Amino acid sequence: MPYTSTEVYIFSTRHRELFASMEIASLPQELLLHVLSFLPARDLLRCRATCRRWRDLAVHPALWRHKNLDADSERDCELVAAAMRLVPCLHKLWVGFHPTCWESLGAVLPWTNCAVSHLHLGINLRDAVLVTAVLGRQAALGKLKHFSVCSSQVVNKKSLSKVHQLLEFLLHTQGLESIDISIGADPADIMKGKSPLLNAAKSAAPVPASLRKLVYSSMLRDPCLPRYLEWHAATLEVVELQAHHPGVTPLLTALPRLRELQCTLLEDMPALLQCPSLKKVHLFVDVGSTLEAFMPGVAEYLRAAVSRLEELVLEYPGDEHRGEATNLVLCLAGSRHAAQTLRSLTLQNEDSEDGYASLEAALPPLAAILHRLKALVTLHVPTMSNDLLDALDGDALPNLEQLTFNTPERCPHEWIHGEQVRAVLRRFPRLHLFMISDHDELCCQYCEGHLCHEFSSKRCTLFSHPENECCGVKHVEEEIYISL
Repeated sequence: MPYTSTEVYIFSTRHRELFASMEIASLPQELLLHVLSFLPARDLLRCRATCRRWRDLAVHPALWRHKNLDADSERDCELVAAAMRLVPCLHKLWVGFHPTCWESLGAVLPWTNCAVSHLHLGINLRDAVLVTAVLGRQAALGKLKHFSVCSSQVVNKKSLSKVHQLLEFLLHTQGLESIDISIGADPADIMKGKSPLLNAAKSAAPVPASLRKLVYSSMLRDPCLPRYLEWHAATLEVVELQAHHPGVTPLLTALPRLRELQCTLLEDMPALLQCPSLKKVHLFVDVGSTLEAFMPGVAEYLRAAVSRLEELVLEYPGDEHRGEATNLVLCLAGSRHAAQTLRSLTLQNEDSEDGYASLEAALPPLAAILHRLKALVTLHVPTMSNDLLDALDGDALPNLEQLTFNTPERCPHEWIHGEQVRAVLRRFPRLHLFMISDHDELCCQYCEGHLCHEFSSKRCTLFSHPENECCGVKHVEEEIYISL
């Protein structure tokens, strides 16, 4: 009896699946592991039900040491809980803020045998003791290199002692290469009620130096910071401090490998010139009543640093209008006797309703000294002015390739096709203008008469080099060729 076409199709499909499974099953272990490595984590765990051989191979360390898992929903938490019970290692684990995450994983994470290299925890501060236990377990397993903890809550009297315990335990955790702490706190509150453990830490034996990156992504003023800087002085390369830490400057100058620093205005800032490897500085120019006295030292540092640094960011608060702060830009002219080394300069401000206006005062001094920054390759400013565009001289700034700025609220279409843009690009054939536009108009009067561009993206790249030419600069989103 002849088979129907449907029966033939089913028969052939089943045989192909059978032969495929036989071919995979016959692969040597090394090749089979390579095939299984392409499966996502959830499917990989399901492979354990296939056969005895696959049950063991599905949790082989070679398959999991590069896997990343996120626990940010109930379904994700079930997968992470299973992985924590079954797999030997993970590259990165992120546990989110959602309460169900810690309800599902709170009983698993402190006892797991799964060693994680990158551990990122979003927490409620009431769970700080549990987080300490999780950190302790991973430290004992010996693979943890990168740890970050963040909370949207602010430290209060109820959570203060728990947070202190976590910070102290973290200080004594060995082998870490990076720490990122983002816990909301009044800078004064966290210093109150220090426990005996913290006082004991001052005389405790230091852990071996291993930390390369230390980041405080909030206003937390950690009383453990001096110990970090002392104990890991031989290895620290990146330090980011968002809050002001009195007395921190001498500790920073003792870091021989420090190459990136993010900080507020510091007392005795010229001392940072002693850091031989420091090439990138991100400075929060927040001139409050307590920091205003540091301004002369900061100005002195910037005048000398522009002949040493490669990247500089000056970030101003959204409500900062003081001339003294914006006039720091004049210090970037440096000394006539020292060659400028600054390759990237960024002026930016925090988000605010008058964010654009708050830094307009910095543009005239920038235009006045721009010709001194002969090594400059990239320049980022929060807004643009005609004076600044006119100050751009291709002979004075031969290396400038990227200029990034925000446009005003009005549609920039007409301005893009104006003579001023073409004049700048004639002086800088290699220059790219990266424009960020937040205007709300869907179509202005100029757009109605010129249908050349739709501005579907808020970011666009203006350039004048031949369109098929490889320029070495990555064009951002919408590209607009300017014919000269």
